[in-house]
Parts: sequence; structure tokens; C-alpha cells
Amino acid sequence: MHLIRSYVDWQSVNHKWCPRKDCEMAVHKTSTSEERVNVDCSSCRHSFCFDCGRQNHEPVDCSVIEQWELRTGNKEEDAEKWIKINTKKCPNCPTQIAKEKGCMHMECPTCKYEWCWMCKGSYKNHEKETGLFLCSTVENVKRIGRYEHKDEKFIMEAREMALVEHYTKMF
Repeated sequence: MHLIRSYVDWQSVNHKWCPRKDCEMAVHKTSTSEERVNVDCSSCRHSFCFDCGRQNHEPVDCSVIEQWELRTGNKEEDAEKWIKINTKKCPNCPTQIAKEKGCMHMECPTCKYEWCWMCKGSYKNHEKETGLFLCSTVENVKRIGRYEHKDEKFIMEAREMALVEHYTKMF
């Protein structure tokens, strides 16, 4: 057992210990890709990011989750909340996309579909369909009838909680 533990701890770039408490299974990364990979423990079925060991946080990079934790003091249980607040599903495929900066023009890394972040309309037909080059405000999106408010209450409550947590830590 000592030899296996030493190999996983010090030698292998394709093996890591499952981070779940009370699990002692080594997990093998089967992908040869340099990109971040999510893996599942065959013993406890825990899904986690192979790079950082946190709970699966796709599509968000490890560095973004680390910044979130540093700023809010929250750990991985809030990663899912962050993803829901800060990502949108590509209108053409199931890929979740995080908008970190820049204009409203988005391109899905999976299917290459180009779309408007605000209204999720096709980028190529946007001006013809909406009269706008790209939407810039929620009011624009409401005016053209593409406003989705299904998660609005959750997002508003989550943002309020983040503010409360921020101010609580300050005082």
C-alpha cells in the first residue's frame, strides 16, 4: 500500500486521491488533453475537477472559482450558485458559458454558434431581427420580447446574500 500511495502522491500526473472524506480511492485521469478534466471516483461516485480537486465546476476555470472563494469566503458548495448566476446555456447546444468581460457577442466553444449574450438571439441575424446591432440593456431585451425571467428571483436573492455576506465580514 505504501508503494501505491507514494506513486500517486509523488510520481503520477494522471492519478489523484479522491478528495471526498472517508474515501481512499485513487482516481485515474484517462484524458490525455491538457484542458481541465472532470473525473468520477469509481468507489464513492464523487465527481470532481482533476486539476484543483474541487467539486465539478464546469464551465468555470479553476482560477475563477478560486477568486470567488477568496472574495466571498465561500467554498465549493457555492460554486453551483456562482455558475447559475454568471453563466448561460448556449442557445444551440447544452454548453454552459461564462461571460467574463467584453461585448455581448458570444461564440460557443463547443458548437461555434454565435449569439447575443443578452437576448440569446443569433448574432448573424441580430440586427435584422431586432433592429439593434447587439442588445445592451435588459430594457432592450424586454422590448424585443426575448426576456427570460425564470431564474430572476433566484439570482436576485443570491446577489443579495452575497452583499449581506460581504458587509457582514467588513464589520
